[in-house]
Amino acid sequence: MSAELESGFFVGTPAWHRLGRVVPNVANTEEGIRLAALDWEVLERPVAFLDDTGEPAVIPDHKALVRETDGRTLGIVGAKYTPLQNREAFKFFDPVLQAGSARLESAGSLRGGKRVWILAKLQHAIAEVLPGDPVEAYLLLYNSFDGSTAVGVQFTTVRVVCQNTLAAARERGRAGLEASIKIRHQAKLGEALDIVQTAVNASKRTFDLTLDQYRYLTRKNLTSGSLDRYLREVFDVAPPEKLPKYTDFVLQSLEVGPGASIPGVSGTMWGAFNAVTDWLDHTRGRNEETRLESTWFGSSRAIRERAFQAALDA
Repeated sequence: MSAELESGFFVGTPAWHRLGRVVPNVANTEEGIRLAALDWEVLERPVAFLDDTGEPAVIPDHKALVRETDGRTLGIVGAKYTPLQNREAFKFFDPVLQAGSARLESAGSLRGGKRVWILAKLQHAIAEVLPGDPVEAYLLLYNSFDGSTAVGVQFTTVRVVCQNTLAAARERGRAGLEASIKIRHQAKLGEALDIVQTAVNASKRTFDLTLDQYRYLTRKNLTSGSLDRYLREVFDVAPPEKLPKYTDFVLQSLEVGPGASIPGVSGTMWGAFNAVTDWLDHTRGRNEETRLESTWFGSSRAIRERAFQAALDA
C-alpha cells in the first residue's frame, strides 16, 4: 500500500479509485473490519513535556491517541475529545445491513490510520438520469484520530457508466435531512449515531431530490459562452485571464469521456458537470490514492460542490 492508503477492501470491481484489496462480497461488519485491517483500537495517553528541571510535566488539556497494535501516535487532541472506535463505527451499519437495505462496499485506513472510512451501497437506490445513464446511492462514514475532522456521514451518488462520485443534494429543507451530517468528537457519539440512523431512513427522499436536480441539468443546454462562464465559475478564473491548462482535460471528457455518447448528455450542463467530475476523479492529483483522499475529504470535494452549484445556477 502507498503512504496515503494504508489498508482497505473494495467489493467487486474497484470503482473510480481502483485501490486496495478486491473481494467478492462482505457478509457482515465483523468480516468487513477484518478485511479492511481496521480491527484495532485507539488508546488515550497523557501528553507531557520536560520542564526546566528536566522532570516530565503533564499537559492537562491535551492527550495523545495511540494505536494499540503498533504504538503509533495518531494525533494530539483536546482532553474532551472522544474517539469513535472502528468497531463502533462499523456497528452503525448493522441495522441497514441486516435489513438488506444496504451492503458494505469498501472501507479502509488513510495516512497511517489517522483517517478511516466505511462506504455502504444503498441496495434499492438506483435510477436513471437519462435512459442508459444510471446513478446509485451510497453512504460514506468517515472519522479521524488526529483531530482533523469530526465524525461525518455523507450521502453521495455514483454515476455507474463512469464511476464518478457526484454531489449530494444540498437543499436540506426539501430533502427533509442534511445531506452531510457531522458529529463533534466531544458529543455523546452513541446518541449521535442514533440520530444518523434517521438520515439512513430518509435517504430515499435525498436520492429523489438529487435525481430531480441531475435531470434538471439535462434540460439546460450549453453554448460556447455558457460553457466558458461555467468553467470560470468552477475554477475561479475571471476574464480576461486564460483558463488553466487542465481545463483541456475537462473539454476532452465533455466530448469523448465516459457517458458522453449517451443521448441527451452532450451539449447539456449535465455533460459539463460530469466532465469536471471525470477530471477530478480520474486525472487530477498525483495518483489514485491522493484522488480518493481529495475526492472525499479535500479540495476535489470542494471543487465538485462548487461545480454542482454553478451548474444549477447557470
